[in-house]
Amino acid sequence: MRTLFAIIVGLLISTQSAFAQADSLDCQSKYQEWQKLEEESNDSLVDKNPELIGSIESLYNELEYPEGDFSGRVIVKFLVDKQGMTKCFESVLRVPKKFEKAAIEAIREMDFKPAQKDGQPVMVPYVIPVNFKK
Repeated sequence: MRTLFAIIVGLLISTQSAFAQADSLDCQSKYQEWQKLEEESNDSLVDKNPELIGSIESLYNELEYPEGDFSGRVIVKFLVDKQGMTKCFESVLRVPKKFEKAAIEAIREMDFKPAQKDGQPVMVPYVIPVNFKK
């Protein structure tokens, strides 16, 4: 589980220049604050990562496929807050906007169990890839 989290955080940091504009400046500051904590910490920032309630199939059930000739992956970065709500969505890869929007809207409908540190819920960044097939 920690390995998966390390990979996700590594992906977030290494692709920072490719991120689309965040929902707001507040979101940017939250991502920067998280990155600074990660760089300064010698320990894991969470004991337990957020968990998607349900299954990944439920995400695909919410996904509305836009018309178009796109086949590929949309990687969406977002925050899971202390209540398990999602916010501050960004696409990591440049893809047609309507596919990015469809992926974000599907993820927005998902519920999560929040991440935990020392038994308390904490806000963390999270990444989910959404696949589109022709």
